[in-house]
Amino acid sequence: MNQVIQDQTLEYIIMQKRILSHVENRQKIKQLYRDKGIQMLDKPEQVQVIKEKLFKWAITNENLCKYVSEGIIEKAITTEISQSPFYAQLCKYIIKESKKLQNEAQQQQFKSHLYNNIQSIFEGKKDIFKLTMNFSYQEKPENMQSNNKKNLYFIEKKKREKQLIIFIGYLFAQEVMNFCILDICMGTLLSRFINGYCEASELVKEAHYEYHLENLIALFEQKQIVKKIVEKYLNKFKFKSSYYNNLTYIISILEQKKLDKDIDDIYLSLEDYFTIFEWLNKNKKISPKIQSMITNLLEEMMNLLNNLDYQKFQTKKNN
Repeated sequence: MNQVIQDQTLEYIIMQKRILSHVENRQKIKQLYRDKGIQMLDKPEQVQVIKEKLFKWAITNENLCKYVSEGIIEKAITTEISQSPFYAQLCKYIIKESKKLQNEAQQQQFKSHLYNNIQSIFEGKKDIFKLTMNFSYQEKPENMQSNNKKNLYFIEKKKREKQLIIFIGYLFAQEVMNFCILDICMGTLLSRFINGYCEASELVKEAHYEYHLENLIALFEQKQIVKKIVEKYLNKFKFKSSYYNNLTYIISILEQKKLDKDIDDIYLSLEDYFTIFEWLNKNKKISPKIQSMITNLLEEMMNLLNNLDYQKFQTKKNN
């Protein structure tokens, strides 16, 4: 009997030490993410130290790996957009180093957490304000008494959602995430806009559903990401080809402003997206703010395509 009690006591002590260790490490990770040094990209030696620390924690166990992946995501969607490539590079480093491990489960651990977290946040299954690291407390909008507070909440929410799709784009550009995932996200943003557009009775100055389109435009404004997207389409010869007549179908929906059922899956060529943007601009079906964004984007895209020797691709495709 005494032996059983001793064994249980020892097991309890070990468990408490493990819990304490997790808490301490979690606090260390939080402190590292809060440290302004993580944003000092002009000091490679500091960046390397940060990468090595995060990798060490990411492979220690499942809990710490979860903290590391969610911490990177949270920093990527709450700091300046210009920092997004850095956080994508962090992910690339951890995944690359993980491949050197002998344990297969450890090789996939961080990547699996990263993918699952991003998917859950993008689909709205996980609150974009309530990630595991919880860098700041966010009151629920239904508990807010002030309209000003509610407005600030939704402004911050839109900002985070925009930076999430941009972060996904940089993960693709850094070859951390495959194009199929980004393609699905792009189509989802467009479908969210179309569903809201068809439900609205009239065009207002800044319709709530337009921010999905704004996020899509913001993604295409990132030159490093767009270059990779264009290269992907050029290699697959899909820059000029629509999938399953989706473009014709979508334009007809926009013209009639009628939708029999919600659009879920949209797969378009890159040129299809810009054809839709041009149609929205030409027919003034969007607010002046979005019109201006599209106009600037189309001009930038023409310059980019000229620099990428698009004519050479056309010749190759036609042959």
